[in-house]
Amino acid sequence: MNLGTPIATGNTAKIYLLENKIIKVFNDSLTDNESLSSLF
Repeated sequence: MNLGTPIATGNTAKIYLLENKIIKVFNDSLTDNESLSSLF
């Protein structure tokens, strides 16, 4: 899926806007625990 250009980029993820929805794509280098803790 092509999400286009991110609207924001952080230390743990890139944020995209797709069809009026926010999509957060975590970096591949993160462990499962790190990606889960950044949701809260």
